[in-house]
Amino acid sequence: MPPYQTRANASGASDFRLGEIDTNPDADSVLWDLYLKEAGRSDEVMIHGFQDTVNYVLVFAAIFSAVVATFIVHTSQAFQPNQAQITNELLLEQIIPLLRANGNSSEIAKIPFPPTIRVDSRTYTNSDIWINVLGYTSLAISIGTALASGLVMQWLQVYVSPIAGDAKDRVLSHQLRLQSFHEWRLPEVVGLQPLFLHTSLGIFAIAFIVFIYNL
Repeated sequence: MPPYQTRANASGASDFRLGEIDTNPDADSVLWDLYLKEAGRSDEVMIHGFQDTVNYVLVFAAIFSAVVATFIVHTSQAFQPNQAQITNELLLEQIIPLLRANGNSSEIAKIPFPPTIRVDSRTYTNSDIWINVLGYTSLAISIGTALASGLVMQWLQVYVSPIAGDAKDRVLSHQLRLQSFHEWRLPEVVGLQPLFLHTSLGIFAIAFIVFIYNL
């Protein structure tokens, strides 16, 4: 008969003996080990899914940021002064006075005065402004998403790092990590990263369409 069950005596009354209950100190250890085993399986599936998402975001964000940066370098040239125009105006400023000095009175009236050089004259359009605003916005979102992915990857590495101590201490430490895991809403953060990356891609697509339209 198991020690936790009661037995009937000769008079038919139940006889419960507290001293016969199994008080094996290893019972708790078996329970903690069982918890750690099941928690390890659950963590493996969860962390593997998060790592796949974060790795995808990191690789895509790195390549996409390089593409956007190259695009911005090209489109930002519209805000630079027109060096060819400035050179031509400087040459005219030097040549026209010589022509006026060497000509007679009738020819001088036909020679125009040298143009005024305006280095700060506006050479870009409103479309150029919008293209660069959208490009920089897309780049900022992409880099921010990559930064968040790097932080999440470090958090995941800390979460799966080994825990020292006996089974009970490891269970308590694991529960503390899991609680912090959800308090900081890490699953939601990982789930939002592809959304931010797609938003950045959409903004860049708009900027690229405007750029192609104005060619």
